[in-house]
Order: sequence, then structure tokens, then C-alpha cells
Amino acid sequence: MPQGTSLAERADLAFQHAQELRAEFQTTLARSRAEREHARETVPHIRALTEALQLQPTLPTLWHAIELSDRYGSLEERTSILLLADAFFKVKREFWNIATRRDEPAAKTRTTPRLVS
Repeated sequence: MPQGTSLAERADLAFQHAQELRAEFQTTLARSRAEREHARETVPHIRALTEALQLQPTLPTLWHAIELSDRYGSLEERTSILLLADAFFKVKREFWNIATRRDEPAAKTRTTPRLVS
């Protein structure tokens, strides 16, 4: 009989390996359940935000979008939200400048709009 592990030792190793695989499966299952629950909590927020942005973007809506993208979004999604918010603020500044007859471009004003006296 060749030198090596006995049948009982090989069975123990196979059983330990099966237990390790089972533990890994349980961890993966728990992670997928947590991600599914996270998605269930996030999707209603995203739908409401999408509807609100389609109607008219407001400052609280944009801040909520930024917060959600920071918490749940990827880097690409966060960048897109921030670029859209930046464009929104530039448009509002331009509109304010036109409405108040200011001659300076919106790009130079980084603070809140002020009425010209």
C-alpha cells in the first residue's frame, strides 16, 4: 500500500472543504440579501427623485439627488448628478442675471444671487 493519507483522513478533508464552501455560500447569500434589501429601499427614492426632476428641479431635490448618489451611487453616477446640478445652478444664475439686468456673466458669480439696487 503506497504512503499517503488514509481514506478517513481524505474524508475529513473533504468534509472540512464542504463546510468551508457552505460558510462561503452563506456569506455570499447574506450579502446578496443585504444588497437586495438595500435596492428595495433605494428604488422608491430614485423613482420619486426622477419624477421630481422631470417636473422641475428644485434645490432640495438636487441636494437629495446628490446625497443619494453619494450614499448609493457609483463614481460615474455621482459625477453625472454633480454635473447636472452644476448645470442647473448655472442656468438659474443666468436667469437671475437676466431677470435683474446684471451685465456680468453667471460664471463669475459663485454666491447666491443678489438684487441690483
